[in-house]
Amino acid sequence: MKQILLIFFLAISIMSSAQTAAEAERLFNSKQYQKSLSIYEQLLKRRSSDALLNYKAARSAYELGDYFAAAHYFEKSGNKYSLTPYYLGESLILSYQFEKAIPALQAFIDGKSTDETKRTYCTELLKKAEVGRKLMKRVQDIAIIDSSIVNKADFLKFYKFSADLGSITQQQVKLGKKNGDKISFVTQRDDRKCFSDTTNGNFNLYSSYKLMGKWGASSSLSATLNTSANENYPFLMPDGITLYYASDGENSLGGYDIFMTRYQASSKDFLSPDNVGFPFNSEANDYMMVLDELQKTGWFATDRNQPTGKIAIYSFQLNDEKSYLSTTDSVELYQVAKLQKFKLAKSKKTITTTKLTKPSSKQLANIIINDSIQYADVSEFKSVKAQVAFNEALLMEQELKELKQLIDDSRKAYATAETTQKQALAEKLNQLEPLSIQLQKDVFNKKKDAINQEQKFLENR
Repeated sequence: MKQILLIFFLAISIMSSAQTAAEAERLFNSKQYQKSLSIYEQLLKRRSSDALLNYKAARSAYELGDYFAAAHYFEKSGNKYSLTPYYLGESLILSYQFEKAIPALQAFIDGKSTDETKRTYCTELLKKAEVGRKLMKRVQDIAIIDSSIVNKADFLKFYKFSADLGSITQQQVKLGKKNGDKISFVTQRDDRKCFSDTTNGNFNLYSSYKLMGKWGASSSLSATLNTSANENYPFLMPDGITLYYASDGENSLGGYDIFMTRYQASSKDFLSPDNVGFPFNSEANDYMMVLDELQKTGWFATDRNQPTGKIAIYSFQLNDEKSYLSTTDSVELYQVAKLQKFKLAKSKKTITTTKLTKPSSKQLANIIINDSIQYADVSEFKSVKAQVAFNEALLMEQELKELKQLIDDSRKAYATAETTQKQALAEKLNQLEPLSIQLQKDVFNKKKDAINQEQKFLENR
């Protein structure tokens, strides 16, 4: 009788597991990846070495952009599935685990896949992995002074450097289907100009000198620096020999990366450039490094995590000696390299955020995690993911406050406006009010997500 009952319950368990896996598959196919991942993770608690469950969990995490989790599950899924090394290699690249990405990508390239598009993509990723592997050995630990999200079309006005450095101007031009920037840097003495211009559809760097009050003919700045890729955003230090610029060539991680080089009098050319590394560069576009040694401040621009037409401007503390992060924690190394975790120059406190500024603790009320746990500050979160999510919610909350103020001001203006102005204000309010409602929902959902992640983290410790 006991054996019959045991077989019965085992059969029920197998059927239940199958139904749950089928539900997870349905959710994945309907692009509900968070829900499918949650089910696969529950199933893996009982069958942790199941190749298919690990592969499916990995695919769900990959679609969610959780590349650390994706890489973990892809690794556990083994080599049963032909696309595993492809997704594993990409996930390792996107989680900045470049050393581990190299053999995975090479395995796919050397494998039996006939998909030439994927093979070509992996070959490109392999080059980036080699670049990233070297850069991850020296991740600078910088202190952020300030940051702003601005329109790319006029971003240079947010660079508040001393006039002793010279001046920089920007002109937007059409380059193919995209807009590009012609950047011109003029020295403080107004006698030398380093600038970018288009050649055969790409940007290259040029130089010109002022003689008798007139700019002379321009010439290529350097045969070493100008390549078939794009070179742009020049800034020449006051020493007249140290140059910072951006390139999207072979030694870039993706898009523009910032490089540094120095002029060598003996060769009458610049030395081979060095990628300035993390956290200044990323797989997105990073450019326009300016260093003001008098103010002890540096600036750079990036479009990482930004919508089209917007970029983030960071100002950071410039020290006499560079400080490099020393840690064996791969998650912390990734966060610092990605600029998700950084020090604030004034307070010297470390924060973790995918946004650009630290919310004030005055914004925080008690954060109720469960019936027995409450936090007074976001820094008390134990889960890094939850802490990041809650920080995002607080920043969104501040945006919501500003949006509501704008709506209130517009309503007051409408009440006293001339008839000709009322229509424009009405259209403005019709646009802003739905945004306010949606943002309020987003804040609530983001906080809820953060608390759920924290609860899950505490349960699994």
